[in-house]
Amino acid sequence: MDRPVKKQWLEPFREHAELEAQEYEASFEPAVPRRTALNRLKRLREGGYVELRGQGRSLPITRLPSSSCWSPSRRPPSTGAPFSTCTPCDLLSDPSAEGALRTEPVGIGRSSYLPPAIPALIETLFNTILVKAGKIRDPFEQAFFAMVHLPYLQPFLDGNKRVSRLAANIPLFRRNLAPLSFVDVPEADYTDGMLAIYELNDTTILREVFLQAYRRSAKRYTVIRGAMGDPDSFRVRYRQAITEQVAEIIRARCGRSDAVAHLRRWVEESVVEDDRKRFVAAAEETLAGIHEGNFARYRIRPSEFEAWKEVWSAPGTSASDSSTAH
Repeated sequence: MDRPVKKQWLEPFREHAELEAQEYEASFEPAVPRRTALNRLKRLREGGYVELRGQGRSLPITRLPSSSCWSPSRRPPSTGAPFSTCTPCDLLSDPSAEGALRTEPVGIGRSSYLPPAIPALIETLFNTILVKAGKIRDPFEQAFFAMVHLPYLQPFLDGNKRVSRLAANIPLFRRNLAPLSFVDVPEADYTDGMLAIYELNDTTILREVFLQAYRRSAKRYTVIRGAMGDPDSFRVRYRQAITEQVAEIIRARCGRSDAVAHLRRWVEESVVEDDRKRFVAAAEETLAGIHEGNFARYRIRPSEFEAWKEVWSAPGTSASDSSTAH
């Protein structure tokens, strides 16, 4: 379902139909962090309330006519942009906190430690963490740095430890190393390690947990890689393009013949000649394998999937044929 948009996010446009991003950021009382304002703009754009043109803080933002009749009792208009109902952001009770640094105090269970509560300080410390992490060359040190400092700062309203464990994998992926998983690590060990950091600024326990988790992850990853074999280099190279074209075909409710025609037209302009036939075949194979359990990875709504599946399941029927029949 579409994520809700709050009426006060449109208040800055009450007197001015067009604002710059920096003017929008400065229009809230009390003031909100820059990231929060930009997140609100993103949600307004996705909901079809404003139009953003250009990049940077000076980009102009124009209120669309549909936004003038907005009311809290009415759902935001759909723009056809894909929404995922399975993202971690949907775990937050306050939609405005999604993707934004927190603006309110938080506490730590079983700990007397209180993370910083001033929004400006949180943003400064968060940026400092990013800069310092970027200067670390060793991928394992960089991973451990993220695991320690993100939960200690608590930059987000919730999910900070989960974010830190995901972030720890970024430097490992960049170096083509085995990923880090905590699947079989006792929760008590991880909790004790974090509490030692909160209460004593001691990383010893968490360091041991990190090493133990990575040794097990690396062994498990080696076994899985051996069983699965090497990935298809062609699909890896064109993964993003295949995903985008498959999603476009589903949203357009293309039947089999229309899908092939669409792919052939697209590869003529976007894929080198030697790879065109193989790209079309790979995309067709991907389309044939889409079902209720995996369509969400293509950022497709359930209604879009059901409408496309009805057309796709009728061999030789194109989207235009289906619409004519109705």
